[in-house]
Amino acid sequence: SGRYISYQIHEHRQEVWTVVDGEGIVVLDGVISNVSRGDVLTIKRGQKHAIKAVTDLQIVEVQMGDSLVEEDIRRFDWEW
Repeated sequence: SGRYISYQIHEHRQEVWTVVDGEGIVVLDGVISNVSRGDVLTIKRGQKHAIKAVTDLQIVEVQMGDSLVEEDIRRFDWEW
């Protein structure tokens, strides 16, 4: 609860997040939504995204692309 993944983009991969348990707030290109168990989010290459846990939150992240490296992250400022 209270932890988050920074507001960021990836140039070489897309991601699919599946919320396994808990509740959170997700930001996709500046649009804020609530998420909870069972929600599935598809994050396209170049799409700004972040997530914050409202309660203890478990997600499964699947990465797909031509370069699955930590260096493929560009971070942006976002105030929770």
